[in-house]
Amino acid sequence: MFQEKEPLVCYPDHELAYRCFIDNSSQWRAGMGGIYALDYNVIYSWLDAEGIKKRERNQVVREISLLERGALEVMQERREQQERSRKK
Repeated sequence: MFQEKEPLVCYPDHELAYRCFIDNSSQWRAGMGGIYALDYNVIYSWLDAEGIKKRERNQVVREISLLERGALEVMQERREQQERSRKK
């Protein structure tokens, strides 16, 4: 789903959030309407396992939520495109 089409450059300050997001990219919560959020219980467990200090976690979680929001927007766009193509 998240195939990179061109090389991705991640700023060093955001590497931890990106790594966490990618490592947990299969941990989405889903319901009848489809995927709607990351499972943040898994995110916090990952941060614990990596030994991330509590002071750093809030910033990392904020960055992950931005990645999550962007991914959800892309998934929604793809769902809409699929529905439009089915109606044709």
